[in-house]
Amino acid sequence: MGQAGDAGSRLLRCKARITALCPAPRRRPENTHRVLIESSRRTGPLQSIAKKGASPYNSLMGKEEITEDVRAVLKDTFKALQDDVPIEVFTQKGINDTFNDALVTLVETLREISPKIKPSFHQIGDSQSGKRDVKRSPTLLVAPDKYRIRFTGSPLGEEGRSLILAIVMASTRAVTLTEESLGKLLTLDAKREIQVFVSPT
Repeated sequence: MGQAGDAGSRLLRCKARITALCPAPRRRPENTHRVLIESSRRTGPLQSIAKKGASPYNSLMGKEEITEDVRAVLKDTFKALQDDVPIEVFTQKGINDTFNDALVTLVETLREISPKIKPSFHQIGDSQSGKRDVKRSPTLLVAPDKYRIRFTGSPLGEEGRSLILAIVMASTRAVTLTEESLGKLLTLDAKREIQVFVSPT
C-alpha cells in the first residue's frame, strides 16, 4: 500500500460529495484516459473523506473553532498531498465581512497545518480578481491555473469537507469516479461547467 493508501486508512470515517473538479480547457493528451484510470486507483484519502459517518471536517469554522483533534485529522489527511496546492482568496471590505474573515482565518490555518498549501490573498477589484473574473466576496479558488474549482462564499461547516476533498484531489490528481464513469466523461467533446448550489439551512 502506498503513502496515499496509508494516509487514507488512518482517516476518520466521514461523508462528502465531490463538488467540481473541472479542468480548465486545454488540448487533451493522447494518454489522458490511461492517466485518469490510474489516478482513480490511488484514492485512499479521497475514499475516506467521502465515506459516510461522523465527520471532523464539519468543524472547519475558523482558527479558534478548529480543535486539536480536528487539526490532527487534517494533518494526517494532508500527508497524502503530493503537489503544492495554490489557493487564491478574494474578499472585498464591507461586503460579507464576517464570512471574509472566517475564510481568511481558515485558509491561514490550513497553511499552518501543511506547507503544501500555498495561499494568496487578494482584493476584489485588483488585477488578479480581473484575471480570474472574480466578482463576489468572499471567493476561494483551488489551483486555478490547473482546475476550475471555485467556492463562492465561505466553505465552512458542512462544506468544509468539500474543500478538503478538493485540495486533496488537486494535489494528487486522483478521482473517486469509476472507470465506467471516466470513460463516459472522456467522450465529451464540448466544454462543460459544473455548478453546485448549497443552502445554509
